[in-house]
Amino acid sequence: MLFNVAQGHSSGGLGGACVPQLSSANSLLVRHNFLKRLSLSVQLALILAVLADLPAAGQSEPKACRKPPKILSQPKTPEEFREKWKNGRAQGKVAIAIGEDGHVSEAKVLEASPKDAADAPLATAKSITFQPRPGCGSFKTEMFFTLNQ
Repeated sequence: MLFNVAQGHSSGGLGGACVPQLSSANSLLVRHNFLKRLSLSVQLALILAVLADLPAAGQSEPKACRKPPKILSQPKTPEEFREKWKNGRAQGKVAIAIGEDGHVSEAKVLEASPKDAADAPLATAKSITFQPRPGCGSFKTEMFFTLNQ
């Protein structure tokens, strides 16, 4: 505020308008701080909601995810392999990963007898469909197959 000593009153430039401007500025500052705190509160609430859905530290997946998925369609050995091994016996152990959608996402032959029969159990393992398990991630297991028994 400017004060004119010679006349004994305040100058018109900033005079009486100074108080309402401070009040308005304070109001804007208070409103800004309130909105900032509200925004932080909302963000914190969202983070806590997301964390509530996660398993606690040291706790594994939900009980439903620990159980093996149920088989919906039995393994089907492709015709070419059934024909090839109709007079013999082929067997093998296959490691599989079952995706959340219930389909075999990965398969690898661990053992095969005879060795050239490895494709038969691999193709058979890939033909199985399991019950979907959304949210459980991949389930890994091993299966043993015997053809023409």
